[in-house]
Amino acid sequence: DGDERPVFDAAMAAEAEGTLDILAKNYTIPLTDTTYALFCYSTTDLIELGIPMDEPLHIIGLEPIIHGPTAKHVHHMVLTGSPFQWEHTMGSCEAFLRMEFVYMAAPGEIPLLLPPEVGSVLGVDGFQAFQLEVHYDNRWLDDAVDLSGVRLYWTRNKRQYDLGIMPMADPLFQLKGQTVGGPNGGLDRHVFECPFDCTSLVMEQDVTVIREYLHMHEQGARMYNEVIRDGQVVHTANVDYFDYPQQGIYSVIQEPYTLKPGDEFRTVCQYKTPREWHFGIGSQEEMCIGFVWYYPKQFAFGLFPLTCGVNFGELYGLWECEEVHSQTTLTDESELGRTFGIANLMADTCPAPLVLATTPTELPTPFPSQVPSFVPSPVPSSQPSGHERKGKWATGKLRDMFDQ
Repeated sequence: DGDERPVFDAAMAAEAEGTLDILAKNYTIPLTDTTYALFCYSTTDLIELGIPMDEPLHIIGLEPIIHGPTAKHVHHMVLTGSPFQWEHTMGSCEAFLRMEFVYMAAPGEIPLLLPPEVGSVLGVDGFQAFQLEVHYDNRWLDDAVDLSGVRLYWTRNKRQYDLGIMPMADPLFQLKGQTVGGPNGGLDRHVFECPFDCTSLVMEQDVTVIREYLHMHEQGARMYNEVIRDGQVVHTANVDYFDYPQQGIYSVIQEPYTLKPGDEFRTVCQYKTPREWHFGIGSQEEMCIGFVWYYPKQFAFGLFPLTCGVNFGELYGLWECEEVHSQTTLTDESELGRTFGIANLMADTCPAPLVLATTPTELPTPFPSQVPSFVPSPVPSSQPSGHERKGKWATGKLRDMFDQ
């Protein structure tokens, strides 16, 4: 409703003890339509930026920082964190262990104020290092230097619950190359079903969902995420008219709700393409990813953040959390199932993201790549004690980890 900025600013002024800016470093955007640039912040970097990493902290607010001159080139940003200390010893962000989602932002994202009982862990028993991944789109071949990123607000006043983020649908990009729309374009529906086995295996208790993000690219028409309990849909997060330039990672406005062990998810992405399109990581390709923000945070075997995705069993051996994917060609827009008749509902009503006014100095070096790396890694530094083996194990990193 446009009131988020003053409410957010007032809350941060009252509660936050400091901020942490995770930014690109005067990054020259390559002359191509798709670049994934990684910006690594080690434990030492965070200490030098004034963060008391020897204390338990909570992140209580987050917001994107957009460098005005390069705003159109920032396709989206994903911030991940590692609970292990990391000191650039490998010369690349890819040396991080067990990455977890912290924040994601695309055009239209507004400041995020966490509930008063919830925080995202930082410092002792929390994130020790960060990786910012920025997907740049320079199809215009502009000479452009970027300073965008994310601002985190932190406090020593630890809150009752730790925040968790559950990705679903195709967060591992396993559909890369698969067709979206027919040979001449058209309407297409892709359905991803996360079985009840996943939440039954991983969740030790009921959790509270506070936010859902829905992400497609420019050909996305409608997207929704359903929670199914005992065969009945008990909750739907929906965007009837997906408009990427307006809000590429759509934050659904909804009341908090309870997710129970044994609940299923069904994520549906629908597209309208002018010609044959494909899934992939590029700016001119499509994605389908949902992000569920909840508390308290849940881990499989105390290690792996709650995740559901296509080929998750094949890759990591956790078959219970493997999504079932199906595709249907639609013949008419009425089959999209829209119930709300006005597109661009949020246009001109939401506050603009923070625009960077000054140039930061001494920031970590970026590592450009053509492959996104924000998929959380299940590889721990050591095997935990007292774990209980459950489920149908197959070849994969997670199974191998416990078989050592």
